[in-house]
Amino acid sequence: MGARQQPDYAGMARSAVNDALNKQQELAKDILARAETYEAKRETSQAELDKLFGRTGTQARTEYETRFASGIPSLTSEYEAKQKGFKPGLLDLQTPGSSFNLLADVLRGSAKEYTTGMDQASTRAQSRLYQTLAAPVAGFEAIANRPTFNKLYDPTYMELAKKPPTVSSDVDSFRSLYTYNV
Repeated sequence: MGARQQPDYAGMARSAVNDALNKQQELAKDILARAETYEAKRETSQAELDKLFGRTGTQARTEYETRFASGIPSLTSEYEAKQKGFKPGLLDLQTPGSSFNLLADVLRGSAKEYTTGMDQASTRAQSRLYQTLAAPVAGFEAIANRPTFNKLYDPTYMELAKKPPTVSSDVDSFRSLYTYNV
């Protein structure tokens, strides 16, 4: 039997490392080329912005930093003093200007407006309801008091009611009306 040949692992490793280094160099060249392209685009955009605003980005940044640095200490000292002296007074019930009393006053005023509005609305509804209910009664009273409709006010009918006339009839005169010819 013949001897088997051993694969060259060291050579394969060297080849893989060389391939990786070559890929890395290609990638670095590609990144540098793209960076130059994007840097050129950025410079063009910055130049356009500088033309629009009349100053360079560095000048604008310096101006904003100066303005910010001059304004912040005064704001800081103003609001630090307000924060240190802040007293919410949530549970201070004796002070008339406490937030609890102010809130209670607002709620009382709101409740008063609500009850006033409800009272006015219920009064208007009540008067309309009673007017609606009284209209048919007034109409019936007007009809009842007219002699045309109510015979109680007509003296002739009252006399007839007190002394109705006696109606006499002879039955024989009506016999022909209910006799049948069969």
